Amino acid sequence: MSPERFDYLLRQFKADALTREQWDELRAALSSGEFEGRMSEDFRGMLGSGKLHPSWSEATADTLWSRIREQANLPKIPESPVVEFRKSGRRIWWAAAAAVTLLIGASTYFYLRPAAEKQSFPIAKIQNPAFKNDVLPGTNKAVLTLAGGKTIVLDSAATGLLAQQGTAQIQNQNGELRYITAKANSGSPASGNTTDAKIIYNSLTTARGQQFPLTLSDGTRVWLNASSSIRYPVAFNAGDRTVEITGEAYFEVVHDAAHPFHVKVNGMDVEDIGTHFNINAYQNEVAIKTTLLEGAISINNKQILKPGQQAQIENANQSTNNAEIRVVNDADAEGAIAWKNGQFHFTKVDITTIMRQIERWYDLEIIYSGEKTSDKFTGDIPRTATLTELLSILQMARVHFKLEGNKLTVMP
Repeated sequence: MSPERFDYLLRQFKADALTREQWDELRAALSSGEFEGRMSEDFRGMLGSGKLHPSWSEATADTLWSRIREQANLPKIPESPVVEFRKSGRRIWWAAAAAVTLLIGASTYFYLRPAAEKQSFPIAKIQNPAFKNDVLPGTNKAVLTLAGGKTIVLDSAATGLLAQQGTAQIQNQNGELRYITAKANSGSPASGNTTDAKIIYNSLTTARGQQFPLTLSDGTRVWLNASSSIRYPVAFNAGDRTVEITGEAYFEVVHDAAHPFHVKVNGMDVEDIGTHFNINAYQNEVAIKTTLLEGAISINNKQILKPGQQAQIENANQSTNNAEIRVVNDADAEGAIAWKNGQFHFTKVDITTIMRQIERWYDLEIIYSGEKTSDKFTGDIPRTATLTELLSILQMARVHFKLEGNKLTVMP
């Protein structure tokens, strides 16, 4: 390929005017490494013109270009750095590469995962004046309801003993609710059990924009996502360990074969067999999804899941134990628990799937205006991002928004 042809294709690419054939041609040229010098020269020109940042000069080019090469892994070009969109095969790689420069001095940046690669590709924080207000991300917060009806507001700041219920001390330890019983130091997996005839129940509830971790009396750990709840005994009786949830929760169960652990959700029963698993059971989702990461679980006592599998029961049919269970092999387990790890994680999902997560975390009302895009999106964005920062990234993928108070309108 001649240098003139390469320059033309690069101009077309930055203008988002490439055809599929031209994209394939440019990508082959980039992958060869032959034109890295011309790319560096083009970048220096953008930098010197002030298009990237008015306060930067060409003197910073070497450092910035080094960062771009390191992050973008040149000369190998990611398949799809931000999202999969536009069937024409257009990409915004160069805009993404240029945005890496904003990492200098930026306190926040976003990792958007290429669809076909495991490396992360950073996109810098973008302040968009189109949004006249902003919404902060959710926080560690919940409401604990004790037996008898007393409520206690929990957050990460409060620590220490909150209450005594039956044989259990209830403590908030560095933003985690913990139940500690007199038997909890015996070392037995069932040490949080009791033989008391009367079982005392508590519940933990999160609103939109909230999440909270919980350790039950047997040592089982639970992470509760936004707009969710869990009802549980303060100490399990000797024969059974059963909790009930709504919304979404991730479990790391302390296994005890003599005392099975059950999660009841919308008529479905999940039984642990030494397990880490996530249950997404929001009413506005298409299906209840139970994703297994470690161990084994039984769904409705008839379907055993293996690690990496996901059981799906359509929400419309979930009220009976006879509901059909669909098992997905090689499920996106990373995506299922991304929320627990502080990430939004999308793998070829539609805009409504993204918006359902956003409305729960930022406590918004989502409105659609005009025809919804049919594009599929792939990417990772930290849940610590403000709404403006998150929407600015999505707008790079040709999705437009209008934010008025807590109403977010999604437009073509």
